[in-house]
Amino acid sequence: MAKLINYQYLREEVDISQNVADIELDSPIKRAEEMLSMVIGSDLYNELVSQNPNFTGSNIALKPYVKKFLAWQAYQFWLPKANLKTAKSGVRVHREENSDPATHQDMAELIRDAKMWCQTKKEQLVQYLDDNYADFPLWDYQCNTTKRTGTGFHI
Repeated sequence: MAKLINYQYLREEVDISQNVADIELDSPIKRAEEMLSMVIGSDLYNELVSQNPNFTGSNIALKPYVKKFLAWQAYQFWLPKANLKTAKSGVRVHREENSDPATHQDMAELIRDAKMWCQTKKEQLVQYLDDNYADFPLWDYQCNTTKRTGTGFHI
């Protein structure tokens, strides 16, 4: 897995506890990178991966947009499972001695906020690429931008 962001950056950007095991963040980061590839296109994504961690040229200025999007996307993927653990007897709610799990309402508010921030970071990334398309020959400026910035939910 490429990992354009590390665990520490993810924790700091979206305020995930240091107590969360790194392994619990692997899948959300991987899924976030798959989303990034869909948003910016596989050619530009592969270029970023090949330059990681020492981006060159125009990709240096692009890096903060990419990292923020990845962090919020990974957080959005991690959050619904934050209190859940898989066991041989199925999915279980994680409990600690001195606290209670978040309610469904609490989780819904957190998930809604994470989705909003993820969408904001995606739009900022796409806008930066659109505004600077001459610096990014692998960016398909003419592609249907609603595909890139939409939420993915159409009814």
